[in-house]
Amino acid sequence: MSHVPTFPVSETLSSDSLAVACDGGDGGLGHPTVYLHIKPEIGHVVCPYCSRKYVATEKALSHSGH
Repeated sequence: MSHVPTFPVSETLSSDSLAVACDGGDGGLGHPTVYLHIKPEIGHVVCPYCSRKYVATEKALSHSGH
């Protein structure tokens, strides 16, 4: 799933995995958990709910086979 945010990225987080789960991070005030995949050729993914940007670390990219 790819998402181009309609408003500025709210936060940028690093991920050691190409698979990430986002729930908005605000406990009960967040959003439903969504599971996102970082494409190695792009290197990041943006949550369609809260526009958090997850950026793959070198460790994640090295385990992807690329």
